[in-house]
Amino acid sequence: MLGRRLKLSLSTLSLFGAAGLALIAAVGCNNDPKPVHQPIALKPLYPTLPLKNVPPVFKNSLLQRCDLANTDVFAVSGYGLVVNLAGTGDSQAPNLVRNYIVELMVKHKWGSSLSGIPMPSPEQALRDPRVAIVQVEGFLPPGVRQGQPFDVQVSAMPNGGTTSLAGGDLLETELRVMGANPNDPSGAVNVYARSVGPVFVNPAYALDPKAADDPAARRSLRFGVVMDGAIALEDRPLALRLRAPSMALSRYIEDRINSRFQEIKPNVIAAAQDEGMVNFFVPPDFLGDWEHFAGVVTHLYIDGSPEYSAAMAKALADEAVKPEAPLMDISYAWEGIGTGALPVILERQLMSNPNQDIAYAATRAAAFLGDQSAPQALVNMARSSGHKFQINAIQVLGALPNSPAINEMLRPLLDSPQTLVRLEAYKMLARNGDNSVFSTPVRSGFALDVVRSNAPSVVYATRRGQPRIAVIGNRTSLRMPVTFTAMDGRLSISSDATNRVVTIFYRPPEPPGGVHTRAASAQLQPIKILSQPDIAEIIARLGGEGNDGGRTLNFNYGQIVSILNNLVAQQQLVAFAGGSTQTASFVLQELPGAQNPIYNAPVIPDQGRPQADEPGRVGLAK
Repeated sequence: MLGRRLKLSLSTLSLFGAAGLALIAAVGCNNDPKPVHQPIALKPLYPTLPLKNVPPVFKNSLLQRCDLANTDVFAVSGYGLVVNLAGTGDSQAPNLVRNYIVELMVKHKWGSSLSGIPMPSPEQALRDPRVAIVQVEGFLPPGVRQGQPFDVQVSAMPNGGTTSLAGGDLLETELRVMGANPNDPSGAVNVYARSVGPVFVNPAYALDPKAADDPAARRSLRFGVVMDGAIALEDRPLALRLRAPSMALSRYIEDRINSRFQEIKPNVIAAAQDEGMVNFFVPPDFLGDWEHFAGVVTHLYIDGSPEYSAAMAKALADEAVKPEAPLMDISYAWEGIGTGALPVILERQLMSNPNQDIAYAATRAAAFLGDQSAPQALVNMARSSGHKFQINAIQVLGALPNSPAINEMLRPLLDSPQTLVRLEAYKMLARNGDNSVFSTPVRSGFALDVVRSNAPSVVYATRRGQPRIAVIGNRTSLRMPVTFTAMDGRLSISSDATNRVVTIFYRPPEPPGGVHTRAASAQLQPIKILSQPDIAEIIARLGGEGNDGGRTLNFNYGQIVSILNNLVAQQQLVAFAGGSTQTASFVLQELPGAQNPIYNAPVIPDQGRPQADEPGRVGLAK
């Protein structure tokens, strides 16, 4: 058998010839072994970091073992077209940008007669001063979900001749990473969002024909915001970066998060990306509040067993009553433990602790965990004038699952003598769709809310998020007789001899180059509309409602906010409150953090704000 095997081997080697024999001889005769090549060491994807230094009560938590990541805003931009300007536009732009805009216009059938509606060619439209090429910039919020809206900023081209974007409407614009690159306006492939809508500019200047003489006003009018004007086209997860990368730990954290929030759909909230990163998505139930959800996730304990959770709930309660306790962290940790933390919060009577910070931290956690007594405790905080967490308490109530009981608790706050409390209660009730807020969509693209209140009247307008105008008060109307003009005299509101009816008169501006068709001439005829002096009815008519089938007005949201601002500045709005007629106030929504260049101009004062108001005082909550 051995001889046969040897014969077969020699026969096989003969097929290779002398070269094969030489190779075997070289290998067999060399007594020095060849060096064995070691595999190349791959550089770790993530560095290993020491565990974070946290208070002892937060050891063995995700807060100690992970860093929150992907919380920076994600910049997207593009070039677009604003139309319907009052002769203040300009389409000067670098050649590549202009060519890109022309291609988009051709794509959207500019100059085509197929629709039956005569449209100018792209070249003709770009010569019209009612049109402007603009730069659009937005920031995808952390944790944004597909279909979620967000604001975008619109600005005139840096070297262009556009003097004002007031009254303009942004046509659909695609937003990409570095999309507003003048050297490559269409280079990026992925489209992260699309934006469209009316442009909101600083209402202090939007109707002032002399604003162009003021450098600050001129700069302000070249910028605007399209509120909720962009829609995200894909989800953007938050992430946990493991300080000690481990695939096993990464998978365990994924399961830990999903098991804690298993009652929330979709079932998969967290997904391990690799040994160093776990992505997690903000559930719709959190209404886009990524900071709240991330706060709960990062304060989860690795061990989620009932025994360990009960022990940590007690340890957190012990820590909460100590001086300088990290109460917001403790509140998030209780919320992360779940309903197992409630018995400790209740037994220790932390919601009624004389220290407002401790009471609020315990009450907010108990409210989000479904305790039946927590909403009333929050209402008591909201009703206490000067309470440190008055506004925060209302915000927590509004973030709870919508229920008739919660709304019933919020409604009395509409009569608060403090405007900030009254406005916060309105915002929460409007979000919940409560019947105390009579809401009507107005044709020009915003919501008009009428809210009955016995407190001093206030007209409130948003300038971020959904465009909304709220009239909060009792029979808020124009002070009669009234004579109001704006837009260089083209708009007027005046009362008749009986002081029971007002006439809204508007003369549309003539387009550049004059009128050349009968249809265009008809559109330039003055519009005259009768209205009751009720300010809500006037707002609706300015936005295109009413007039019994005749011609209607079509002012956009920003123009109407400007008209209201001017009416209040001239003390033309009044309402019945406290047994007498009082001047109404106007409040424009405050902006968080750094303001846009649109608001670099002087701040609009809140005219007529009641003396009972106090500045907003924010405690632990965001």
